[in-house]
Amino acid sequence: MKRVLVVACLLAGVLSAQIIDGISVIVNGSAITMYDVEQKMKEYSIDKESAIDALVVQKLEEQEVKERNIEVRKVELDKRVDAIAAQNGLSRPELYAAIGESRGLSSDEFRDKLHSTMVKQKLYRSIAMREVDEPDEEQLKEYYNSHIDQFSHSKEFAVVLYSSLDQNALRAKITTPMLNVPSVKREQRILLYEQINPKLAAALSRAKADTFLPIVPGPDGGFVAIYLKSKSMPIRSGFEKVRSKIAEKIVEKSREEGLKEYFERAKMKADIKVLR
Repeated sequence: MKRVLVVACLLAGVLSAQIIDGISVIVNGSAITMYDVEQKMKEYSIDKESAIDALVVQKLEEQEVKERNIEVRKVELDKRVDAIAAQNGLSRPELYAAIGESRGLSSDEFRDKLHSTMVKQKLYRSIAMREVDEPDEEQLKEYYNSHIDQFSHSKEFAVVLYSSLDQNALRAKITTPMLNVPSVKREQRILLYEQINPKLAAALSRAKADTFLPIVPGPDGGFVAIYLKSKSMPIRSGFEKVRSKIAEKIVEKSREEGLKEYFERAKMKADIKVLR
């Protein structure tokens, strides 16, 4: 009987050691595992120290959410999903299909990520309630001149629109453009920046010439892929036209700095034990 108890105790000790070995950091009693660290390093291509720092802040955020009783209800999440779909001229099923195609996420995975984002936004708003001074004229112009690339865009884009009711056929066509696929229609167009959907304009501005944008649901129930042949030289938006946008960016940056300071102070006060 004693031998059985000794063996059981030894096994318990080994299992306990394995569990401890798997823990990297403990933040106010909540564990961050080595697996968490490794996943964060892979996901963001960062070193171990940066991954641990990000995970510690994430733990502190989760604890703040719990302490402040912050939650996002299903109706709020549905409303945000529908708003994103509407901004892109899509129905909810079409949005899910587009997210699946462009980011490889299922509808549930997309909703989970959006839910986490909304919870974090509520937390940040709760923390950053302090008033932020509006930037003056000098600050606005300084930001404009030092971030001019943010306020420049091509006036027009030469594209080829590929469309089909068969998503697999469309994917085959854009993978091998020289392939003859009868079910895929092809149309050359010139798209003007000022006349197209802002989301599409931003996507085309970011894209490099001679590349395809991700396949998205089309207006007729089919699917569309846009090939960007070329775009005109960027032109600068006038200061007065982007004044309000600049003010928003400066205020947002100020709030972000306030949040960073908040969590730096929280880290100093927290009980953080780094095990490995």
